[in-house]
Amino acid sequence: MTTPNDEYFRTELLARRRQLAQLPPAAVQPELAALLADVDAALDRLGRGTYHVCTVCHEAIQPDRLAADPVARCCWEHSTPAEASRLDRDLALARRIQVGLLPPPGRTIDGWRFSYRYEAAAEVGGDFCDVIPLPSDNSTLVLVGDVSGKGIAASILMAGLLATFRSLSRLGLPAGDLLSRANDLFYESTPPDAFATLAAAVLRPGRVADVYSAGHWPPLLLHAGRQTAPVAVTAGLPLGAFAGSRYEPVRLTLDPGTTLLFFTDGIVEAEDRTGRDYGANRLARVLADARDDRLDALVARCVGDLRRFQDAGRGNDDVLLFAIRAGGAGVASASTAA
Repeated sequence: MTTPNDEYFRTELLARRRQLAQLPPAAVQPELAALLADVDAALDRLGRGTYHVCTVCHEAIQPDRLAADPVARCCWEHSTPAEASRLDRDLALARRIQVGLLPPPGRTIDGWRFSYRYEAAAEVGGDFCDVIPLPSDNSTLVLVGDVSGKGIAASILMAGLLATFRSLSRLGLPAGDLLSRANDLFYESTPPDAFATLAAAVLRPGRVADVYSAGHWPPLLLHAGRQTAPVAVTAGLPLGAFAGSRYEPVRLTLDPGTTLLFFTDGIVEAEDRTGRDYGANRLARVLADARDDRLDALVARCVGDLRRFQDAGRGNDDVLLFAIRAGGAGVASASTAA
């Protein structure tokens, strides 16, 4: 994933300055002047080309340090206790906000069952998921995606994108148009290097699922007979890459008990100690070998295998697995149609 550039930091700092300028001075007088001074000093360093240089050791400040705290003057190693304490509080708050944006971990809607596992590589991350009812056509929209960047910067973009989808879902748009509108809004409101990959599914009555891709890994389809295969999605461009992008679905009609497994690249691109990738093929084998019918146990089994592959280590990217299972009865076999 990309690291935020100077234009991103300038935009972020200017936004913070506008927010501070709008606060009632009498309410925050002891802190307002200091906060504004920090922002102005950071903008000055950007203008002089020294924004990325630690004021203590004069080495480069780590990109994730600036992503977490855009007014930081020094690298992780030379941050003051007061700075570290403030950052810890900010990260804890950001974590609570991000967790609050995610859907409940186990749900059943109109016969569809859901389970997921999300583990951020840092306190917060850029992976996201959501389950949004679409009352206009009695369907449910599922989103699984990955925003560029890491840490607080990525979590801010993630929160904005989720808010965009939730707002657009009230307009009664066809799903493809909804994705295109979200793409245009993301493109217009984020830095030039920001983007998000996304897999989406619109779940309809009769165990019908329309699956979309915006530059994301295709989901795996697990039949009740334990056979797995990737869904042959029509690959669109990542959200925010270009204005005017269009997205077309692949339609699936699922047998009862069939499972769709969505995942982010923190799964398949995870490496062991030798640098070998975990890969989608290994994930498919673990999925096919799982014998527990409980959806949460299946997700836990996949994450457990990933951690064993990493020798119980933690990767440097977020991990998100999202499983959807079709319920009911009446269809003899699964089929796909564009």
